[in-house]
Amino acid sequence: MGCLQLNERANKVDSLSPTEVVGFGNSEGIKLQSQSSWGIGKNTHTPDQVCQILTHEFTHYVEFSLAKNEIPLWFNEGVAVYTAMQNKEYLVRDAHKSGKLILLEKLDKKWYDNPDLAYAEAGSFVKFLVSNYKGSLSEVFQGLKSGKF
Repeated sequence: MGCLQLNERANKVDSLSPTEVVGFGNSEGIKLQSQSSWGIGKNTHTPDQVCQILTHEFTHYVEFSLAKNEIPLWFNEGVAVYTAMQNKEYLVRDAHKSGKLILLEKLDKKWYDNPDLAYAEAGSFVKFLVSNYKGSLSEVFQGLKSGKF
């Protein structure tokens, strides 16, 4: 398989993914469902969103290629959200105001309780790392690759 695989007949990425998942990336490449099904149900995407999705999934491909080990979900998705400029910081602000932020150390386990907030929190934390600690992402990937983390 090449880096990018389009499934022209499927309205799902694979048999395990819900229909709102339009793609995923890992060390083997990127899989996307047929663009013709993106207008079905929850999958109505503008051209800008399609570019963000491709960037997000390509980031996963690069992350897994760099790390060579298991990547914490919050970090994996946080880097992809940050890179694809998909962060919804208003969700983090609202959760903070209402006392509903998910603690970072609990984020992986509580991811599916509120995935929109989890993606937003992860992306915001990665943005914080990049903004405040030069080289922090490369250091984390070095640690993941060596098994340090």
